[in-house]
Amino acid sequence: MTTIFAHRGFHLTEPENSMAAFAAAIKMKAEGIETDVHLTKDQVPVIMHDESLKRMTGDPRYVNDLTLSQLKELHLENSSEQIPTLFEFLSYLKEVDYPGILNLEIKTDKIHYPEIEEITLKVIQQVNVDCRVIFSSFYAPTLIKLHSMGNFECAYLFKFSDREALKLLQAGVVQSLHPRYHYALRDQAFPVRAWTINRPLQMSKCFAKGLAGIFTDELELAFQIRDNKKVI
Repeated sequence: MTTIFAHRGFHLTEPENSMAAFAAAIKMKAEGIETDVHLTKDQVPVIMHDESLKRMTGDPRYVNDLTLSQLKELHLENSSEQIPTLFEFLSYLKEVDYPGILNLEIKTDKIHYPEIEEITLKVIQQVNVDCRVIFSSFYAPTLIKLHSMGNFECAYLFKFSDREALKLLQAGVVQSLHPRYHYALRDQAFPVRAWTINRPLQMSKCFAKGLAGIFTDELELAFQIRDNKKVI
């Protein structure tokens, strides 16, 4: 059965990638949670999608321009929610004994954070989170580095057909692909999880194709369609 991932948590009612969004996703029984990791100026892994803070906080600076204490002064979308650290997020998953899959996108495609892979792994080991973890990235060197560091489950993110994807699969660096919708519908001999699937017809086709997973902002709709509670 296709696994349904909450893309950046459930953020139709809460700020994306906030603790409230993750709590909402778990309450809605999301089978997977997808989120994004950057590094602060003082090398702390935090949860944020964009490199820039502008869209979510109004601050024009970048995540890696600020220390963690400076980031904690900001609020997400004029709410009381702050930018979570990876440690805070993983500790919460462990506290609630989250049974699903965690997809951590390492955001190195635009800013190549030094040692983000090692720092992220250290936090995961520190928390000793119980759920299954998949690492994904648009940046192949990050996946190659993770592969060299241990037997981690990795997935390559890309927008269009990409020769790099097949190279990484053949080399055993990644075990699955995370492409955009149109590429995902091709016949594949490996696990595919598609993003970002919010339209009913797209969902229906992904489920019919038997994809390994989809990343969606529309959790309730995805469950209704997959479980045949809503007719397209």
